[in-house]
Amino acid sequence: MSKKARLAIATCRENDLARLADAPLVEAFHACGIEAFRVAWDDAHADWSSYDGVLIRSTWDWHLHPERFLAWLGQRAKSDRIWNPVNLVSWCLDKRSLIDLDSRGIRSVPTLAIDAIESIRTFSSPWTPWVIKPAFGATAYRTSVIQTGADLDAWRDQNRDFSGPLVAQQFQPSVLERGELSLIYIGGEYSHSVRKRAKPGDFRVQAEFGGGAERVTPDAADLDIAARCLRALGEQTVFARIDLVHDNAGLPMVIECELAEPELFFGQCPEAAMRLARAVASRVWQPN
Repeated sequence: MSKKARLAIATCRENDLARLADAPLVEAFHACGIEAFRVAWDDAHADWSSYDGVLIRSTWDWHLHPERFLAWLGQRAKSDRIWNPVNLVSWCLDKRSLIDLDSRGIRSVPTLAIDAIESIRTFSSPWTPWVIKPAFGATAYRTSVIQTGADLDAWRDQNRDFSGPLVAQQFQPSVLERGELSLIYIGGEYSHSVRKRAKPGDFRVQAEFGGGAERVTPDAADLDIAARCLRALGEQTVFARIDLVHDNAGLPMVIECELAEPELFFGQCPEAAMRLARAVASRVWQPN
C-alpha cells in the first residue's frame, strides 16, 4: 500500500472506561498497518470522509440521544464504509428486537412492548417481578425491577421527563446468582466468553454499577443458541456479543443481541483485539 489506511473508531466524549476499552484495539490496528483514531460520534467537526471506514465501538452515550444517533447512523450508511451493517445496528438498538428474535425461533427473555410512558397506567404485567426499561437503552438506563404497583408508580414519577417507547421483561432470578453470560464473536467466529455478575444487593451487571466479569467456558446449549441467533441475522457481522441468561430450569435465553457498541472484554481476552483488528483490516483493504 502506498499510504496507511485510516480508520475512525466511533466513540463518545469524556469517558475513561471507553478510552481504556478502546486502547488495545488502537494498538492492534497499528500493528496491522492501520492508523486508528477515536472520534466522538457527535463531534460536529469530524470529517468522516477522511477515513477509509468507521468502526462503531464505544458510543456509550447514544441512548441519551437515540434519535440523533440513529440519524448519524443513517448519514454514515450513505457515505462511509461502516461496521457493523447499519440496518443490523439500528435493529439491535431497539430492545423490541427480542420479540422479533423469539418469533424466529430464538428463545429470548419474554418481552412486551409499551408504546409510551402514558400507557403504563393501563399496562398489566403477566409476570411478577418484572423489569421496565426504555426500548432504546443501554447500561441499565432508567431500568428498574417492578414488584408491586407502588414500584411502578415510583418509576413513573421518577421518569416523568422520559419520552419514548418502553419494554417490559420477565425478571430472571438467576441473574442474581449466575449473572449474565456474554459470548463474543469476531468475523462470524466464536472468540471468547465472560460471565458478568452484579455486586451484592444489585441486579445490574455493568461495571458502572460495580459489576465484574470473569472469563468462562460456555456449555453446548449456550453456544448453540448464540450461533443460531447469529445465523438468524442473515448477514455477517464484524463483531457480535450475544448475552444470555438462564431460566429456572437452567435453559439459556437471549437477553441482548449486541451489534453496535458492546464491551468486548479485551482485558479478559487480550488476543481478541488483534482478531478484531484483522477482521476489520480485511474489509478496509477490500475495494469499494
